[in-house]
Amino acid sequence: ISSRLSGPNADEDCLENLRAPIVAIIGHVDHGKTTLLDYLRKSSIASNEAGGITQTISCFTLKVNKNSKVCFIDTPGHSSFLNVRSRGVQATDLVVLIIAADSGIQEQTLECIRLIKASMTPFVICITKIDKKGTSIVHIMSLTLGQNQKGFVEF
Repeated sequence: ISSRLSGPNADEDCLENLRAPIVAIIGHVDHGKTTLLDYLRKSSIASNEAGGITQTISCFTLKVNKNSKVCFIDTPGHSSFLNVRSRGVQATDLVVLIIAADSGIQEQTLECIRLIKASMTPFVICITKIDKKGTSIVHIMSLTLGQNQKGFVEF
């Protein structure tokens, strides 16, 4: 093992043994979680889901470059799936909290924020539907930071 770590191909050997980081996509129902992932994976899963909502947890791996991949977990946003979102947050390296600009912070958004805080998982906020008339990213961010000042760091 030590020869692999110190040999001429040490960097390549280390990269081969790294697992892909796991990123959970969470947020309120209809905020665009699956649609965002459809864009990344060049698919149309959102348009074919029963009832128009995600009802199961799913994952896919995206190849970022020759040596790197990222595994995404898509979680349902409906209130009935709290346990699924909770598991998604606990099994991840990073959480992407999706907030739709046209509807803002909703009940499951607040629930997701509580899950993120409880798990202390690193996160980013992604604001979707910014192309819709009358939306304000600044307003959404001020609401998010205003309600959760202790748990968020602005950068």
